[in-house]
Amino acid sequence: MHRRVGKPKSRKGCVTCKIRHVKCDEQKPECNQCTRSDRKCDGYSDSSQRQLQEQIKKDIPVQRWHINPDQSFVLVPGSREERQYVHVFCTQATHALSGFFPTEFWTRFLPQLSHRYPAIRHAVSAVGAVYGKQLLPANADSADVEQFTLLQYNKAIQSFLGQLNSPQTVGIDLVLVTCLLFVCLETLRSKNVRALDHIQSGVQILAARLKEKKVTVNNEFERELLHIFGRLNIQTGLFGRGILPLDIHPEKSTIAGSGEILAFDNISQARETLTNLQCRALVFIRSVGSKSGITYETVFEQQIKEQKSLEAEYHTWREAFDRLGKKSSKTTGISDPRAPLALLIEHQTSLVWLLNCISQEESHFDNFTSNFEEIVGLAESILELSPKTESQPVAEQFSLDPGVLAQIYWTANKCRDPLIRRRAIAALARCPARQGMWLRPLIVQVASKIVEMEEEAICSLPVKERRVAEKDRVYEALIYPEEDQRSPCPVGFLFKPNGVNGEFECRQVDVAW
Repeated sequence: MHRRVGKPKSRKGCVTCKIRHVKCDEQKPECNQCTRSDRKCDGYSDSSQRQLQEQIKKDIPVQRWHINPDQSFVLVPGSREERQYVHVFCTQATHALSGFFPTEFWTRFLPQLSHRYPAIRHAVSAVGAVYGKQLLPANADSADVEQFTLLQYNKAIQSFLGQLNSPQTVGIDLVLVTCLLFVCLETLRSKNVRALDHIQSGVQILAARLKEKKVTVNNEFERELLHIFGRLNIQTGLFGRGILPLDIHPEKSTIAGSGEILAFDNISQARETLTNLQCRALVFIRSVGSKSGITYETVFEQQIKEQKSLEAEYHTWREAFDRLGKKSSKTTGISDPRAPLALLIEHQTSLVWLLNCISQEESHFDNFTSNFEEIVGLAESILELSPKTESQPVAEQFSLDPGVLAQIYWTANKCRDPLIRRRAIAALARCPARQGMWLRPLIVQVASKIVEMEEEAICSLPVKERRVAEKDRVYEALIYPEEDQRSPCPVGFLFKPNGVNGEFECRQVDVAW
């Protein structure tokens, strides 16, 4: 046993030195050990170290929780069933809603907001319930889930209306978040008309605030929220509704002609820039299409100039994106290899549409066969990188973003190369079941119907030799958005049998899917 050498250990040191476990020189009123180290000497006590520790414990009040038999320690507010579906939303639905571009908006910000605001919590719970219903076996009774979803939806609406009546306590961000969750809910329930109504309401609120310069982009949450509505705004335009320009930074709205080389630090920046460009291009395309009786020869000089300017911006974006692709995925934030391919598909389809919007002839699209081939090749690459259909999780079958489904469908309709368009339809059939408000089973059948109608007069020829005449081409397929999308679905196919300057002829067909 180790024995102390010399004098016995002194227990008369100051309190500070005892706590620090250092030798005290016992000078009074303050020991030199404390003063040399610029510490406050707490004086002397005859208590031992153990007695001092016991005294400290006595001085700290002990919190005691009184739990009733019907209570439990709850970190998340709401009933047990609400918490169950909030958990489904946080662990499963958020990954689907993010698509190829994971973001903390869905995985971190929304769950936090659901803890604090009842309207968001009820909406999140409703989305989690209707999303979780897809995980049930085919023979399972989903009536209880549907009833719970509607109950939570009603509670969310009531809380939302309460927020609107007290604008001084709720910011515009929370109103937009609640509106966004309503869009998710109606989209999952295949209520496209209501989903479009919610999108337009949110976009109108956002556009008014931007006009009044009352919207700021000071953090990741605000930027993500505005970008999501920017992409939803484009989706309303694709469904034939009005589209509003949403320039978050008007002074930086154009990306060409500034004399500076455009550069992206990460893929999120590239995506946000492309979204803004697509929005402005779609506004231009719709403005050209609204001019009745216009032909390529009588197009206003200003429209040609604006088209060329937008085209230059698309080329500038592509050059910057190609430079970004040479960097490592770690620095560019690319966690899913399908993400850059999806952006290239969006870029190509939007650019081809822009370059053809002034011409009234569908045959003008035949000049862009190489672009269509690139789009289909990119889509096939995405599918090769995706999980196989047999084991594909629900998260791969749905996303709020329109993704590539709408782009490939458009390519199948506008590309008249018989082999490429058939590759496009084959790729479309392998895509996720739903992206945004686009239902794969329906649009696959619509695209196939367009090919059948266009090639009716030449169906006796070998497939690779089928060249569709202008008078037989479908200019547009109008899929009427019903409250409940059912099979068969009424679709209007627009032709110009009397030439490009003739009137449209609409042939309505019920398409089974």
